[in-house]
Amino acid sequence: TQAEVNLVGFNYSESQGFGKLEPIGEGGDFTDGDMGPNEVAINEALAEEMDVKAGHRVEVFYHENESLVFTVKAAVKDKGRAAFGTDMTDQGLNLFMALDRAQEILGEQGKINILKISNTGDPKDGMDLSDDVEGKLEVYGRSKDPVLILSAAKQNAYDSAIEGSD
Repeated sequence: TQAEVNLVGFNYSESQGFGKLEPIGEGGDFTDGDMGPNEVAINEALAEEMDVKAGHRVEVFYHENESLVFTVKAAVKDKGRAAFGTDMTDQGLNLFMALDRAQEILGEQGKINILKISNTGDPKDGMDLSDDVEGKLEVYGRSKDPVLILSAAKQNAYDSAIEGSD
């Protein structure tokens, strides 16, 4: 079975503010910072799509004709970081590994293509800070490198919830 997936590289020590990758079923002692260079985590949607679980080996194809085999350390619940991509693609099929390993494999050391920012405070306070953050990042959106696409994901979810409660 094959599926097109999002390869998500994380700097684990810097991404804890976005929540843990929580295992489903087996693998209850999993912590995403403990994955080895040949281990990955997959989200629940990918686990179901591919009928894969912790301990299985998966072959990942990249570039035009290169591939590597990884052991699945855990299948994780589709929430928090594991839900990455569901707002950008129809699938939200995610394979997670350490950021430096993903950069090494792709030959893109020191580069990233998405920067997520979570404001401090409760959800409402954090949303109130979004305009300030957007203003500070706006200068980068106007340059050619890096290109930033700003999205007020929490604000949009909050607004939808408020509209739905009317």
